[in-house]
Amino acid sequence: EDNLSCELSRANDYDYRGNRTSRGCKALQEAEKLRSHIQSKQLDIKNEESAPPPVIQPLPRNRDKAMTVLFFMNMPDEFQYLSILTFTAQQLLVPRPWLSPCTTSIGVVGEVDVFRSISVNREVFDWTCHYNNKQKDRYHCPNDRRIGKSLHVSVSMHYVVPRSDNIGPKHVNHFFRPDDDGVWYPDDHDIRLVWCGGENDWDHHKSGREFNPFKISGEFTASYLTERLGKQYTNLQWSLIMQDLDSYPPDHGNVPYASLDLRPKRILSKEGYLDFTGMRRFPLLALRKLCTSMIHGSLPLQLEPVQKLIRQTLYQVGKLCVTIDDANKPMVKMQWRSDIVEICKALSTILQEVAKIQKERPFLYKASAILGEMACYIISLNTCQFDCNILKEC
Repeated sequence: EDNLSCELSRANDYDYRGNRTSRGCKALQEAEKLRSHIQSKQLDIKNEESAPPPVIQPLPRNRDKAMTVLFFMNMPDEFQYLSILTFTAQQLLVPRPWLSPCTTSIGVVGEVDVFRSISVNREVFDWTCHYNNKQKDRYHCPNDRRIGKSLHVSVSMHYVVPRSDNIGPKHVNHFFRPDDDGVWYPDDHDIRLVWCGGENDWDHHKSGREFNPFKISGEFTASYLTERLGKQYTNLQWSLIMQDLDSYPPDHGNVPYASLDLRPKRILSKEGYLDFTGMRRFPLLALRKLCTSMIHGSLPLQLEPVQKLIRQTLYQVGKLCVTIDDANKPMVKMQWRSDIVEICKALSTILQEVAKIQKERPFLYKASAILGEMACYIISLNTCQFDCNILKEC
């Protein structure tokens, strides 16, 4: 740079006419050469001081996370089949087809895009591709490569791997930690299972996108698995749906009164409509409400929707609990059957009275059939401690 300054000063040599002298021209040429040489050296210094290419590790630094990724990329067949069965079993709770009618416990919603509710909208980056592509770099080139496989149930990261120029310091003077500076580990990138469906026609979407069947709403599942009353009784379908108590709104008990405009006046009276739509509002009171409606005679037992409602009420499973029996062994019980003995006693007496009335109405033979079905079900319960002869007469 000193030589450059000296030559530039010599280049200012002019004659009396204002033209640069030969000495000045020669000095100017030397100055340009020096300037080009200085720029070249500065570029060399900059390149030497710039950070070396970063190392992008194929696996997380944390051993547990790394072993998780390796397991799913090299999963034994037995575990792979179990994983597929797990997702497939959960997917059986997802309504089919993807566009399905949904009826909630508080009214009719209509057709719902089920796939949209369970699809994974964020971009997915395959762990297998990252692992296979980052095993070699300029610092380490092993002869043998370990290839990870993308199976039906694989793992993904939902964050993109950063670009090389965004990893580590930009200058060699800023490198202080040899194990961390310029070395990137995917520990902060989540490890999530990926499910895009199986090989059947019904268990994957035409788009091929990832979805999570465990995100399905209990409301959709309840609507999908609840028996249908038929097109002519669509306005009553919502009253058959039963969900977990926690998913009901606080005012769900008022829905039957607020929906009186949906009452099919040809088959149900106002009292009958309230008994029909309110029977499954509160699961633990369903059998008591059934007894009450049969005492009042508000429900036409010969109609198919009434019979389906009765079956849904009688055969309800509900929540299960594990208790200890007299032999100190665990057993599974239905919570709603804690007072089944008293309810069966009351229901058997009611059935006897209703059967006497139906005996005089042979034209309502379908009502007699459902009474016999109710009597047989009560007799089949192991907890029955009442006179079965009454039910046998029914």
